[in-house]
This record gives sequence, C-alpha cells and structure tokens, in this order.
Amino acid sequence: PTTTSVQRTGPEANLSVYVATALWHITREALTNVHKHAQATELNVSLTVTAGRLHLCINDNGKGEALKALHQPGRGIANMRHRAKEAGIKLDLSSAEGHGYTLTLNAPTVRNAL
Repeated sequence: PTTTSVQRTGPEANLSVYVATALWHITREALTNVHKHAQATELNVSLTVTAGRLHLCINDNGKGEALKALHQPGRGIANMRHRAKEAGIKLDLSSAEGHGYTLTLNAPTVRNAL
C-alpha cells in the first residue's frame, strides 16, 4: 500500500496475554495478506477501546475477492478464525471482488489485568 492510516481512540486496554497474543498473530496475518494479495494503494487500521471491548478494524482498497476465495488453502484465514475463536474474539471478514477487504475484531478487555 502506498498510503497507510492508523488511528487509535479510547483508553488503554488491559488484555489477557492469550487475547493479546491472538490479536497480534491475527493482525500480522491480515497485514501480510494485504501486502501479498490485495494490490491495495490504501490501508486503514483503526483501534477503539470502549467499555470492556477492544475493536480493531483493518481495511484496504485492493482488488478484493469473493469470500469463497478467501477460504482457499494457504491464505491463513482458517488460522485467523481458529485463533479468534480460541481467544474469545469475534472476527468478521468481508470482501467483494473489486471492493477491498475488511477485517474486524472485537476482543474482551480485562479489568485490573496484571
């Protein structure tokens, strides 16, 4: 991508180590997919923390794909879904041919995390 935007709003989030690690791996895979496959010129990442939840959205203006194509082997989508499910993170993925890719993650935060 030639233009990248990163935005963060809300208070600092306390996350369990398990959730934080899952978010890191999922985010890394999503950004790798954009770099390798999307042919995007813009990438937007937003992170919002609100009452007990962390919301992360990654989207691009790339070529997009039909959702069926996103489930092909080697794409890492199944791995992202598995990590999200195991960590209690809600993962939504949307894409349409010619309209980019959007990944949203909603993760629980932890009160008084160590």
